Amino acid sequence: MGLALGSPRMSREPERSQSLAQLLAGPTVFFDTEATGGEPGDRVVEIAGLRVEGGKIVARMQSLVDPGLPVPARPEISAKKH
Repeated sequence: MGLALGSPRMSREPERSQSLAQLLAGPTVFFDTEATGGEPGDRVVEIAGLRVEGGKIVARMQSLVDPGLPVPARPEISAKKH
């Protein structure tokens, strides 16, 4: 016997019973990556992470990653604009 379409078990939306504050109440780790682009085959060149506990950063990491191929300079992306 199948599940009814209205069944909560068939929901495609994640359960939203926890607020953001509740989710962040415990230790939380955030990651950020930089890549050579956003297409399949593009490579990660940097990864960074922050561990947050009690609303404070307690650990951080950052690492460059060798993408295994030359990364051309793109001054329009890396140049600081004021």
